[in-house]
Amino acid sequence: MTAATPDRTAPRRIDVHAHYMPHGRLVDGPGFPVLSGDDRGGQITIDDRPFRRVRPSLWDVGRRIADLDEAGVAIQVISPVPVTLGLDGGYLRAQNDALATAAAASGDRLLAFGAVPFTDPDAAAGEVTRLATLPGVVGVQVATMPNGLELDAPELGPFLTAAEENDLPLFVHPTEQARMVRGRGGPYEFAVGMHADTAAAAAALVLGGVLERHPRLRVALAHGCGSLPWTYSRLRYAVTSIAGTHAPEHLDALLARLWCDTLVFDPQHLALLAARFGAGHLLLGSDHPFYPSPLGELVGIAEQAEAAGALRPEAAVAVAERNAVEFLGAHRLPVAPRT
Repeated sequence: MTAATPDRTAPRRIDVHAHYMPHGRLVDGPGFPVLSGDDRGGQITIDDRPFRRVRPSLWDVGRRIADLDEAGVAIQVISPVPVTLGLDGGYLRAQNDALATAAAASGDRLLAFGAVPFTDPDAAAGEVTRLATLPGVVGVQVATMPNGLELDAPELGPFLTAAEENDLPLFVHPTEQARMVRGRGGPYEFAVGMHADTAAAAAALVLGGVLERHPRLRVALAHGCGSLPWTYSRLRYAVTSIAGTHAPEHLDALLARLWCDTLVFDPQHLALLAARFGAGHLLLGSDHPFYPSPLGELVGIAEQAEAAGALRPEAAVAVAERNAVEFLGAHRLPVAPRT
């Protein structure tokens, strides 16, 4: 088996949540990140200030594919590093081209989510249309509050329409807005702020009419949809019993339109995700290559959940591959899905 050829006898997994950044200076300009490093590791800097230490797999496609082989991952979807999501159109277009180039160099192992400039709604919609023409690009990564806007803001209407019309799913990921809850940083931001921020974004999608206005739009949220699965019962009561704006069954149906990844670090948590969204809307996600845990451990959570009794065997199999095929679109996959 070569680095570019997956082992077809191994469990076939599709990981929809991973990140990529090209090496070097992609575009000159203030606030634009620069990635430097060698085979021992790298550093992202912004305006000459250190931002994050990273592993070579972030930019080295060969190293990344070796990671995938070791973890039994057949296909991985790479996304921009979230800190870039608020940058201008010139940077994002260059980054989208770099993502497509990485996918093309992977021997059918990588696909990509692009990003669009929300500072200009027309440009955002136009870049969606361009993304749909780039080989290997299968969707759009979106911040929880793009350009400071909630996801149900009217200004995002042209972008959402373009995504729906071009059949490009959205992957919603928290960014620096995670500090909205408390400005304490570190584990507070990682575990509490990001989850609350993602829950607020999901609530905007469900309560703000986005899913009703765009019935064919597919939207997934990172990190198990944040804290929303845990707080949904309280939200449901507030909306249906106190405010009286939604019938319970209608609200449940809207919630079940959403998808989420499995990056929750607890196999038992997948039972709640399946109850909220349906087991058919759970997608493997790893955040590769940012976490110290082995990739195989992160993407093996469906099998772990099955062993713990949190998922039925057929659901665990679907989470590994079939759900991602439905979310991404079988016609966009480089290798025919198994039936």
